[in-house]
Amino acid sequence: MLPTGEITVDQASNTVLSFIDSGSPSESYETIILVHGNSFSNAVFKRLVSRSKEYNIRIMALNRRGYAGIAFTLAAIANVDSDSISDETRKRLNAHLRAHILLEPAVITIGLNLPKDFWAPTHDPLIPASARASLFIHLITCYYDYDKETISARDQAGILSTVAPSPSRIPSMFTFTDEERTEIVTPLPQDMHFSHVLQEPLREWYLKACFDEKLRSSLALKNMTVWHVSGDRSYPFIWPAYWLVQEDDRKAGQGESGRFVRFKLMEGCNHFMHWDEPDKTMSTFKDIFNSSYT
Repeated sequence: MLPTGEITVDQASNTVLSFIDSGSPSESYETIILVHGNSFSNAVFKRLVSRSKEYNIRIMALNRRGYAGIAFTLAAIANVDSDSISDETRKRLNAHLRAHILLEPAVITIGLNLPKDFWAPTHDPLIPASARASLFIHLITCYYDYDKETISARDQAGILSTVAPSPSRIPSMFTFTDEERTEIVTPLPQDMHFSHVLQEPLREWYLKACFDEKLRSSLALKNMTVWHVSGDRSYPFIWPAYWLVQEDDRKAGQGESGRFVRFKLMEGCNHFMHWDEPDKTMSTFKDIFNSSYT
């Protein structure tokens, strides 16, 4: 059983925050708060929990709305300059918040549509509705082989035409036990549909949280770095987001790259690097922490 906890955020509305917590690995340590994406619960991070002591990182993984919880998100960071945030809270964030990691977001999570030339089973009318979610879950846990020249040229059409998974490694979901599958997989919850109608605020929160110079230099966030981390064998839809954030970073930096966001590609990893490659993932987190102190 995973170590779990709950915090009552608002007793009147019965709003409860649920989370997985590895506990303190030592007297002095870093903490990373993980927020899962669509279709998979916070239990997808369970393999990181068991490595907490080895890497001296406390792992906390929250469940989002529709998964029995509410998470700390881009919206929370973007609104840290709100009058409702106390000076005491800002000082605590200044003292402790060191990194905000975008762990392989899709373009819809930063407020844009999927490219029109991207094939997705969830949007294909030729696939029976009852099979779309399970096929999506299968494909997103696969590994993909991309031509290096296609990536270096930022050839979006070439990337998005890579729809057949690689036979070189089995999909992550094939390593789930029946119990883990029940615990982890939540096929296409309601928030996946809401992401399309909330594009404008999602885009606004992302741009403000990552690129608003006044906000990033504020008391609460001036010590926080932002990182975009992706696996180089992930589902094709991660590449348009990766390139878009790079473009937004250069634009915000007036032609200078890395001023607002730093980038890291995890070699040989797919969208489930935290499941298939937990040690490599924890090492990446550790590297990010160490770099964020400099």
